[in-house]
Amino acid sequence: MESAKLMKNNTRKSDDANIEYGMSYEKYFLFDNKNGMRKEQQVLVSGWNLIDLAYNAIKCTNDYRGVEITQNTELYLLVSATEAVREKKEGEFLDSIQGKSGPDFFLYLWGFAGEQFKIQSPAKALKTAARELYILFDVRNKLENALNIEDIVLEETGVSWVNVITSLYLAWFGSTVSPYVADLIAEINWGANLCENDFKKVIERYTSTYQEIRTSELGRQYLYTRPFIRTQYSGTISCNCFLNLFLYEHSILWIVRDYFYKKENRLFTSEFGRYFEEYFRELLMEYVPQTNYHKIPEENIPRADWKIVLGKYRFLVEQKSTILGLLAKQQESSINTIRQFAERNIIKALEQLKSTEDGLNDGQYIKIVLLYEDYLKAEALSEIFKMDECQVQDDNHYWLVTIEEMEMLLHTYKYNQQIFWEIIKDKITREIEKSNKGRSLLQLLNEHGISYNQHLLHSKYRKYETLAQNNALQHLANNCF
Repeated sequence: MESAKLMKNNTRKSDDANIEYGMSYEKYFLFDNKNGMRKEQQVLVSGWNLIDLAYNAIKCTNDYRGVEITQNTELYLLVSATEAVREKKEGEFLDSIQGKSGPDFFLYLWGFAGEQFKIQSPAKALKTAARELYILFDVRNKLENALNIEDIVLEETGVSWVNVITSLYLAWFGSTVSPYVADLIAEINWGANLCENDFKKVIERYTSTYQEIRTSELGRQYLYTRPFIRTQYSGTISCNCFLNLFLYEHSILWIVRDYFYKKENRLFTSEFGRYFEEYFRELLMEYVPQTNYHKIPEENIPRADWKIVLGKYRFLVEQKSTILGLLAKQQESSINTIRQFAERNIIKALEQLKSTEDGLNDGQYIKIVLLYEDYLKAEALSEIFKMDECQVQDDNHYWLVTIEEMEMLLHTYKYNQQIFWEIIKDKITREIEKSNKGRSLLQLLNEHGISYNQHLLHSKYRKYETLAQNNALQHLANNCF
């Protein structure tokens, strides 16, 4: 219920300029045993510390003993205690790496900051889902020997992909009103397009018991995969509205990944990389003259994917579609998970970019590692260069860029080149100076007045962005839920 309140507050900016979406300052009271006086306390409640609190509650309590929380002040006291425990663990960790050389502190920083940024921008999840569905269905259909994702989803879940996303959208929307899944089921107008049984199948896939959560090696992050909880009273509740939205965001992608994982088959990893490459080709075709870019042929030595020339600037681009592991995406971020991701993906991309630049042997290029996921920020690249596993020297012309940033940048190139040149110039300067003002392209775009991704306004994305919503509204028609 508290996460629902935070999510609803995202429709308006807080009066406090220091408070971002997904956060709120709340008050509670403590009694001083020495003088018997009540003292007011303040705590920052956030989408992420509510996940921590839910996990602690599941691990340390049950439904048959204890006292029910009936007042907000009791909840806020528990949030404060949860934060105190986390800060203690964080302090112990930071003490353990203090004085050691290497990038561990900043990798840890970018690990937990990513979760906070994500929760502070929940509307972006709907845009990400639209792009991803377009890649999985429309882009895939343009390629030869592509997977039949419709059949894979049906085989894996027993439900059509459309009903999967509709059910998850309904479940997310319903959780902003009531944490009880039964309340939502009672209010839905079931029909031929979506029956109650299909909805229950989908929710069951993402439902866990207390014991499953307590014993999972993923720990708190298990709630990202199954945020619906079956209580000891046999009811099913939602533990956090933000988690439900993030479940919808990548639902079809993860269903297909699970399908191949169970078969111990890594086919989809390379397949999705192929789809992502074709998607970027579409972007270039839309915004850049065909004579200004070309696909670099594959050779025995791994090379970058693309060479692009825009005015006096020359770019090499290497695409990476892998998604960062869940253990990194939390407040107690796993440095080992980030290191593994960096070594297998980003460092490998740096090597490919360097090899390509050396092979061309015609001067300096801006070398871009293009990530499908928008979790790690541009500044993380400086720390990855410091890893022992990285043998590439930072020449200040390597950029870490997300696909969202690339969409916005290329759109700007086509429709406002003056701003485009200014952004590229500022980005180069900040990278050379290793500026602490912020080095991400998204920040630079925002600073130059570009705060919205115009590319995703195309009807080909809008149809996916509104598909689940429109289906959900049909089933909630004439209801006050």
